[in-house]
Amino acid sequence: MTTSKRHDVASEGDAKPSSPGDCRETRTFPVSGVDQATDVRLVALRIRRFEILEEIGRGGHGVVFRANDRVLQRLVALKLPRPEVLRSKEMRRRFVGEAQVVAALDHPNIIKVFDAGFEAKVCYIAQELCNGPSLAAWLRERPATIEADVAASVMQGLARGLEHAHQRGVLHRDLKPANVLLKPHTGNAGDSDWEVASNLGTVSRSFPYTPKLCDFGICKAFDVDPDETATRTGMVLGTAAYMAPEQAVGKASEVGPQSDVYSLGAILYEMLTGHPPFQSESSADHLKQVLVEEPVSIRATRRDVPPALDAICLKCLEKSPTQRYATAAELAEDLRRFVTGEPVRAPHKGGLKSLLKSVVRPRRAIPIALAVSGWILVLVTLGLYLRGHNSSSDASAGAAEGDSEAAVAADVHSVLNLWHENAERLRDNPAVGDEMTALLTRHIPKSGDIDRRGFDWHYAWRLCHPAESVGTLTSVASFRAHPTDAYFVTFSRDGSQFATCGKDRTARVWKTKTGAPVCVCSGHTDDVNWVDFSPDQRWLATASDDHTVRVWDAVTGKEQFKLQGHESSVVAVRFNPIGDTLASGDHQGVLKLWNLRKRELLKS
Repeated sequence: MTTSKRHDVASEGDAKPSSPGDCRETRTFPVSGVDQATDVRLVALRIRRFEILEEIGRGGHGVVFRANDRVLQRLVALKLPRPEVLRSKEMRRRFVGEAQVVAALDHPNIIKVFDAGFEAKVCYIAQELCNGPSLAAWLRERPATIEADVAASVMQGLARGLEHAHQRGVLHRDLKPANVLLKPHTGNAGDSDWEVASNLGTVSRSFPYTPKLCDFGICKAFDVDPDETATRTGMVLGTAAYMAPEQAVGKASEVGPQSDVYSLGAILYEMLTGHPPFQSESSADHLKQVLVEEPVSIRATRRDVPPALDAICLKCLEKSPTQRYATAAELAEDLRRFVTGEPVRAPHKGGLKSLLKSVVRPRRAIPIALAVSGWILVLVTLGLYLRGHNSSSDASAGAAEGDSEAAVAADVHSVLNLWHENAERLRDNPAVGDEMTALLTRHIPKSGDIDRRGFDWHYAWRLCHPAESVGTLTSVASFRAHPTDAYFVTFSRDGSQFATCGKDRTARVWKTKTGAPVCVCSGHTDDVNWVDFSPDQRWLATASDDHTVRVWDAVTGKEQFKLQGHESSVVAVRFNPIGDTLASGDHQGVLKLWNLRKRELLKS
């Protein structure tokens, strides 16, 4: 790209009358968003061939002007980024290079980039002018909820545009409603975007806009330190509310097309509920939710949203990229199937999978107890589920059944959340389960009704009715192993012994046949959460809230050594089958592998 010796950008004091060949008048615009340090004022002669007419928006990265392309005689949006974020020549070259890549994209659901360049330290991008609002502004101004078919059509268009970009090696990495522009359409033969989008099936006739993705990749150049590479580990690019988990932790090497798919799911979620999947007062808390929490089903707040669209959205929001749609094209196809009334491929979020995602959380013994007691209860409840579960061949009855099953799933989810909040009181006072019981009772079928309760319902019922579980299995022995809460119990490999640990900061070994104590392992300074026997049963490993892992003699209870390095409560520990290494995991999700012979860390 050639450059001119004449500078089209000058300070206010350097402004000179324009010649007739430039423009008829000189106007100045304060553009402190472009350079706050010097408050440069832009003289509206023109930047290259673009005559600036008026400011139409500004943000953290710069200012957007409506401008006239004097060569092609058309109006464009001219973006001027802040010079201080493009401080070096290398950054400016990269900025233009990325813009040129994006300019090669040609899709009705992507804002077209016409030109990009720089003069001295001032860069610009000339792109298609969109006279409509952003999706973010449209959602703020809309008083009513978005119809499901409209939201699905809008997202189908965005997914098609995203796939077009992905096939050409372009990731967005900052998808959000503010980066979706809505171009008003007339729906007539003169509207080329409308014609193409209509043929693709990516617009709804009840929606007066063509949605267009903008800011592909370019804005990321603004966020990178010029002395660093754009893909370094630990860099968090994007907006927290719409950011995939792998982006949230700054794993640039793992960010790919499925990260953009996650962001589309977050936008769809907001269109249907009025808010993103996760909300928090701070970015740190928000990122923690993105990494740990599961999004609440849309149907929990909007019963009119069909289960199929809810399933599509939740599949996009899976924590693991491998569990999401593999490509934006697959997402677009499932949205098309929904719009046309065909069965979607996204699995319905119900039953055991939803239960396990809801209850397995890093809270000391709760996830452990749930996992163990859950499988015990499978034998008791599976028969009830299979006998009670019926299906209807009638289409309308099938739809009603789907709604009822969704209602059961939503209430069970609420019950499990209540159980987490009240687990301590529930154990000591079963009466606290009245609210949970009320939610579950509404789904007990009357005579002749279809029983739509699954394993998750029966499991939740047992949680808030612990007394009813007594007697379901034959009691072999019962005794008080610890003076206060016992958190975990495990058998030795041959079953001759078992070990317990708990709140009293000890681990204890017992004879299985007699229940006689073998030893007490005492030395931890906080609760002991987990205990494990070595394969030869000589040693015992414990994990504690005091951030340590300790290895003991399983016969005498004498401490052999201590492993330190975790920065939070250690919640699990396990010997490998050979017994020469030990794996431990803490409350922050950090796993460590230890060499027991050398008593040193192998991997974290």
